[in-house]
Amino acid sequence: MTEVFKVKVCGTAEMLEIQDSEPLSSASKYKQLSDFIWAQRPENSQLSSHLVSSDLSPPEVRDTLNEIAGEVNEKLIISGIGKALYLGQIDRDSDPIAINAEIIDNPVSVAVETFNWDEGNVRRYTEVNGKKEVVEFTDGHRDYYRELCIKLGLGRDAVATYSIQRRQTYQSDTTELFLNVWHKAFAEMDYAGHQIVDSDLTEQQENRILDLIQRMVNYEAS
Repeated sequence: MTEVFKVKVCGTAEMLEIQDSEPLSSASKYKQLSDFIWAQRPENSQLSSHLVSSDLSPPEVRDTLNEIAGEVNEKLIISGIGKALYLGQIDRDSDPIAINAEIIDNPVSVAVETFNWDEGNVRRYTEVNGKKEVVEFTDGHRDYYRELCIKLGLGRDAVATYSIQRRQTYQSDTTELFLNVWHKAFAEMDYAGHQIVDSDLTEQQENRILDLIQRMVNYEAS
C-alpha cells in the first residue's frame, strides 16, 4: 500500500493529501539497502555519505558486475579484459592519463557507499486540479534522494565507481547505471572523475546489481 502525505500548495492556503506512486520492486530494494548502510554511519557524523567494506573479494565483485554490465552496455566493462584505460588530458600541455591493463585488471579493494540528500527534499511537484503545482510536506515527510555506489580500487591512484541514483518522486520509473573513474591526478582540480558511460537499466538489471550489493554488505531482507 502506498503512502499518503499531507501537503500545502505553495503560495496558497490550500491543504491536501496526496498519494505516493507505487515503487518498482528494484526501487524498494534500493531504498532498503541505502537505509541499511546509512544506519551504520558513526554517531554525530555530519557527512552526506557513508562507506562500508565488502564481504566479497574485489575479483568476485568485478566478475559479477561484468556479467551484468555486459548485458547492459559493453562499455561498462573496463576491468578483467586486458586493456588499458585512457582518461584524457588534464590540460592541453599534459600527457594523457592512463591506467595500465595490469592495474585495472587486478582491483585491490572494493566497498559500497551510499549518499543521502533527503534533508532538503521538503517539496515536490504534483498535479492539483489538472495543473502541476509545487506542494510542501506538512507532516514531517522528506522525499528520499540517494545514491548507491560500488567502488573498485585500481592500484593506489584510481577508483572506478558504478553508481545508481534514485529519487522518491521517480520510484515507479527505471533508472540508470553510471561508471566514473577518479584518478589522483585530478585531485588538485577538484574534479570528480571521468565519466566513462551511463546506461539505462531495466528493473531486472537493477535488481541484479542490488542483489550483488546485498551480498557485499551481508544484508538480509526482512
